[in-house]
Amino acid sequence: SIPALAQRPRPSHRELVSRLKPAIEDQEDTGGKMWIVVGGEDKGGILVRSGASFESKPFTTRLATGCRIEEMEIEGNRLHYRRIRGDGPNFGWV
Repeated sequence: SIPALAQRPRPSHRELVSRLKPAIEDQEDTGGKMWIVVGGEDKGGILVRSGASFESKPFTTRLATGCRIEEMEIEGNRLHYRRIRGDGPNFGWV
């Protein structure tokens, strides 16, 4: 019989943030709700688009796992953010 593959435990958001070694400078937050990117670890981060629509142009760089982002607005299930700490586009939709 073939042994079952053990699933890797998902890291906590604190662990993701502690692993982050950003190459670009942090930005100051403006007091909005903060979010931590927890997805995309196996892909180098999550896809960011220029607009709320899934048809809008994606950026060439991803928002790194562990990034701290500030909520600017929510439209449906889409978040318009401002990057505070970590690598990726300064603004975008996820």
